[in-house]
Amino acid sequence: MLRQMKLTKSVQILFCYKTRPKASEVLTNHIRQCKLPHWTSFFVKYKSVENDQFGKSHFNWNVDGINYHILRTGCFPFIKYHCTRRPFQNLEQENDFFTFLKVVNLAKNIKRTSKNDSLMMNGSIGIS
Repeated sequence: MLRQMKLTKSVQILFCYKTRPKASEVLTNHIRQCKLPHWTSFFVKYKSVENDQFGKSHFNWNVDGINYHILRTGCFPFIKYHCTRRPFQNLEQENDFFTFLKVVNLAKNIKRTSKNDSLMMNGSIGIS
């Protein structure tokens, strides 16, 4: 019986991602709980949600007939949302621009990290 309970717990941990809410549901519920504010922001842990908004940086989001402009960015281990009540607008160019900035920033960080790693391996950086 104990072995079966351990196995069941292991299976629950392994498949817990299926029980996480979608990031879009968390976004909608946050705006509703704040009573449809003109502006709000919040963080949510990546591991706490199913990331169904992957690749979206700046987009429109309708909550109960009210449109919000959402600025969404990763801030590991969190996803950060800025939500502003605004009329619907084509945000495709802004989304592409913010995505471009994220890619440039990622490349810059990868380059910096690999440079620091090589310096540490050569003994050029002392660790105290």
